[in-house]
Order: sequence, then C-alpha cells, then structure tokens
Amino acid sequence: MALDSPLVVAALIATAGVVGWMLGTRTRSAARPKPGRRLPADYFTGLDYLINEQPDRAVEVFTKMVDVDTETVEIHFALGSLFRRRGEVDRAIRVHQNILDRPNLQPAQREQALLELAIDYLRAGLLDRSEQLFQKLTGSSTHRVAALRSLTRIYEQQRDWRQAISAHRQLEASGAETQATAVAHCLCELAESAYAQGDVANARQLLREARREQRRFPRAALARAAIAQAAGDDALAVRLLSSVLEREPKLLLEVLPRLRASSQRLGNHMALTAVFATRPRDIQRQRELAQSLILTDVMEDPVALRLVRDYVASDGMLREFVAPLGGVEEIDDDTLRRIARLLGRVLARGPRYRCGECGFAGQTWFWQCPGCKSWDSLKPQFVDVRE
Repeated sequence: MALDSPLVVAALIATAGVVGWMLGTRTRSAARPKPGRRLPADYFTGLDYLINEQPDRAVEVFTKMVDVDTETVEIHFALGSLFRRRGEVDRAIRVHQNILDRPNLQPAQREQALLELAIDYLRAGLLDRSEQLFQKLTGSSTHRVAALRSLTRIYEQQRDWRQAISAHRQLEASGAETQATAVAHCLCELAESAYAQGDVANARQLLREARREQRRFPRAALARAAIAQAAGDDALAVRLLSSVLEREPKLLLEVLPRLRASSQRLGNHMALTAVFATRPRDIQRQRELAQSLILTDVMEDPVALRLVRDYVASDGMLREFVAPLGGVEEIDDDTLRRIARLLGRVLARGPRYRCGECGFAGQTWFWQCPGCKSWDSLKPQFVDVRE
C-alpha cells in the first residue's frame, strides 16, 4: 500500500490526533507550574501537511519539533512506529535516528529510541547494526529482556549457535521463562554441524550436553540414532527411534522410514510391529497412523497392512473406489499396496507439516519454523480424502 494512499494518510492523521490530545493533556497538567504553556505552532503545521497528504514534509516538521521541546518527542515515536507498521522502514529509521541525534534527550527517551531503531534495522534485515544496538540495550534495566530476545532471534537467523546459547542463558538469568529447549536445540544444531564435518566425537559430546539441558530430548535421540545407523549399530538405532516415538508421536513421519531401514538390516521387525500393534482406540488417530504408513510407504508388515486395509474400508469414497475389485477384504495384499501408493501420491499433494503458531506449511520437517522461528511448532497434517 502506498504511503500517500487515503488509508495511510488517515492513519497518520489519527496518530497525530492522539498525540495531539496527549500533548494537550500535558499542556493542561503543566499549566500550573508554567502558566501560558501551549502546543507548539509547528504541531499544527505538521498536522496540516498530513491532512494535505504530504507525509514527507510532515516528518520534517515533526523532526524539528524535537528541538523545540523534548516532551514532543512522543510525536516522533508515534510517527516512526506507524511508518514501520506500514512497511516504510526507511522512513522509520530516519525518524528514530533523528531522535537519537538530539543532545537534550532524557535517558529513558534515548533508550527507547535505541530500541526502536534496533527494531527498524532488524525489520530491514540489517542484522549487524541491529545487533550492535541490542547489545547496548542489554545494560538497560528496562529493555534488557526485550533486547536479549531479539539477540537470540538474530543469532539463530545467522546460525551463530554459540552466541545464541549465550543470549538464551542471559535471558533466563534475567527472569524470563526457561530457555532449556531452545538451548538444547542450539546444541543439536552444533552437533549436526560437527557430524557433517566428520567430527563424530564432538557431535556425541554436544548431544550429551543437549540431553543434560533437556532430559529425554527427542531431537537428540533422533540425531544419535542417525549416528548409530551410520556406524552400523542398528540395534541402538532401533532403541533410540522407538524412544523418540514414545516421547513425540508427531515425529512418526520422520521416524517410520528410519525404523524400517534398521529393522530390515537386523532382520527383526518386532520394534516396527510394536508401533502398529499399539493401535489407538480413537478412530481419528487410527486414520492418522494409516496415512503415515501410506505416506512413508511402510506397508510390508502384516499388522501395518491391516491398518491400511481398515482405513480404506472406513472411508466411503475409497470403499466405492475398490468396490469393482470385489471389495476391500477381497483385495490381495499386493493390489492393496498399489492402491495405497496411488493414494499416497494424492495425500502428498498437500503439506505434510503446518506451524501451529504462524500457519507456515510445507513438505519438510523443521525443528524451527522458517516463518515465525518458533521451536517445535510444526505438526503433521492429515487429511480426510472425502473432503
């Protein structure tokens, strides 16, 4: 939306009106100790520019007003925040930088201007500049927690996991909620990087640190299982993968293919069969398990195939689809597998995962949502083919 559109101008006017009321209130309250105090004439000039759809000239006027009276700096803050919300980050930076350039600001106002400018830089993708300002604000009693939260986001975006861990620990020490999960994820990121570079010993050490940070951590178990599989220790991999499903059932789509691979190499499908044998009583859960089997093409086990057969039989549309073949129960196992694989191609057209926080959707599993950067917020998506 253009800055000079009627909606934006109306928003600017509304903001100016609110700030004007605030200043009017301050003028009335300050009238006792300072008789004759009134709004600066430039305020009305700036408002006139806004009404006449000249926001750039209004910015110039409101900027100069900070020289007249530092109490009018609130007009500047309101205007800068509005520009940022509208996506006009360059203008927001200009507004907030102009506040910082004033030598007679109160300390609280200077800290607020630093915070706003740091947020502007972050929104603009200028991470280095944003980081520098947030680092300054970690010494502020008022803005320390907000600054540390933003620093964790910056370091995670830069994949600087050591710095992210440090910021998370400082954040928790400052009275924020526990950061154990985030720290454990950062350690797992370091472990996966070390393993990719061939440093297996360091990877294992980092995974131990992650488990100390967060006991029974599914991601650490999944990473350990991958290392065990690569080393040929499929028995350990099966135990770890089974434990992952016990702790985090939503990882079923990620675990099933790996569990099948290790079970096949061991020639022992007991662990895999155990996943299917503990069939949930809830019909929806049974459908989700059956769809997971279809999507991952894990249908060799007789118990798994029974779940798929029941799933087809429970769905009216699928039941009609196989009716010409004699019905679900009359189809042989190989034919059922072929039908299930075709169904799997249909199911795979939609997203496999969706973030519960921001709605980001995709085919790939992420420990941290690419959209909102939340940890562990993705959930598998199962569909009703009747819809």
